[in-house]
Amino acid sequence: MRGPSWVLPYAAFLLLVGTGYLAILPPFEGFDEFAHYSSLRQVAQTAALPVFGASYIDEAVVRYRGPMPYGSGAPPFDPLLGAKSYPEFFESATDRKNYLRDYREPGIRPAFLASGILNWEAQQPPLYYVIMTPVVWATDRAPLVTQLFVLRLVSYLLAIAGVLFGLAATRKDERLRLPGALGFVCYPLLLPQFVPEFARIGNDSLCLFLLGWLMYLQIDSKEGPRPRWKPWLVGVILGLGMLTKAFFLPVTLAVVVWLESGRWQSGNGASGIRQTERRDVAAILITSVVVGGWWYVGRFLTFGVVTDATDAMRLAQGGGLLGGLNKHFSFAAILRGWAAIPVSWTWAGTWSLAHLPTYLHLPLVLLALWTVSEFVVRVRRRSLRDINWLTVLMTLGICAGLMLRTLQAIAAGGNGNTPGWYQHILMPWVALALGIGISAILRRRFTRVLFVVMTGYAVFFHAIAIWSEIALFSGCATKGADKLFHFSTPMYCLDQFSLVVDRLGTLAWPGLAVCAFCGAVACLPWLGSISRRQALFQD
Repeated sequence: MRGPSWVLPYAAFLLLVGTGYLAILPPFEGFDEFAHYSSLRQVAQTAALPVFGASYIDEAVVRYRGPMPYGSGAPPFDPLLGAKSYPEFFESATDRKNYLRDYREPGIRPAFLASGILNWEAQQPPLYYVIMTPVVWATDRAPLVTQLFVLRLVSYLLAIAGVLFGLAATRKDERLRLPGALGFVCYPLLLPQFVPEFARIGNDSLCLFLLGWLMYLQIDSKEGPRPRWKPWLVGVILGLGMLTKAFFLPVTLAVVVWLESGRWQSGNGASGIRQTERRDVAAILITSVVVGGWWYVGRFLTFGVVTDATDAMRLAQGGGLLGGLNKHFSFAAILRGWAAIPVSWTWAGTWSLAHLPTYLHLPLVLLALWTVSEFVVRVRRRSLRDINWLTVLMTLGICAGLMLRTLQAIAAGGNGNTPGWYQHILMPWVALALGIGISAILRRRFTRVLFVVMTGYAVFFHAIAIWSEIALFSGCATKGADKLFHFSTPMYCLDQFSLVVDRLGTLAWPGLAVCAFCGAVACLPWLGSISRRQALFQD
């Protein structure tokens, strides 16, 4: 390898974009954050793991006197926990003064105290909360806004470490270098939801870390003699994943099916090789079940289900899926819920779930689906032993889980819209797949030009989305009855820039955001310059 690597500016870009986003995000605006934060506080202060149905939101969160995210579902979208909306909060000088005193100054935070509101995230396995406990201890005397920023940053760094693991894996195999580079670089540009998904408190960041590590091991295992310990380590990673989130159940199944299908396809090979592969599968299964399977056995014995979906637990205790669908079936709701998966995979914003107009969002969805379709066409020609088939199997498994979750939500009488942003935990794997699709697109002159134009539009979409959210968080924009951003000025609040920055300074860190975003933009020509000198990432 000669000259500076493009990986350094790429990693700097991801870190700076994430830091900038963290610096504009008010407390609890990340998805399910106050539930995750309550679980962290419970583990850190009581040494007791959250238990579904018996753990409650921290009283300090319920009594939080700042603005909260807008609700979802049906209008009027009142803020969560009966809190004030952003415009209502900023209309009161007293509220701002009290907020600065209570949440921007260091002091002793009240001990964890259970409120009367059930913590729905207590359904989650405990590993993320245990790992993050030292960070809670280290920041417990810091201002609340500072503590949340640090917790979010550590979570985001876990996710970035997973990305770099996956990127390192693709650089081990010469055939994967170019598609890997294209996919990893383009992924956060084509899919803006990547940053909001991990720039928050939540266990998805640990999932990405483990899946990046898994990719590093799986690709490395294709080179030379296979170390005997490697299948056992793969099993440990999958088991730790099971202790992080139930998505690792289909991921583990995908790994086993992929290994078995590859062995089946090469069934005429040496019997010694087949026997070794059979032992590897057994080692992975045994280790993963021992490390993480006990959690799901306990789930089944307690709730009658092995997943951690709240709706699944309710259905298991109230008539089952078929009985619920018989009462609440709606074909339109199912289609809407399934369509929400790819849409929210590309972009969904924050927990306020304010939308941009469809005509702005649709090109982004089409671009992502186009790239995926190009990959699908090409992976069909590859051997089942190809690592990309494992990506297909894992993606299908997680998508099947999300589609089932849609049915469970409808059967339980709720909103069937299912978040697709969870699929970003597969980022390293999907980035390689997208890179294969992008490589094919760039070989054709017309599609190459179209792709470059649409990628430029995706960057433009990023800027629109971030500014819209800043305007929302500062109270200059609101969430309308149509779920769209409604700006208070014809200039989309750009003419109120100083007011927006002043208000945001109460809840977040606008100065840091400006510096981080500017640094991220500066990384792009740096990345481009190194890439050109190294013949399009082939360094």
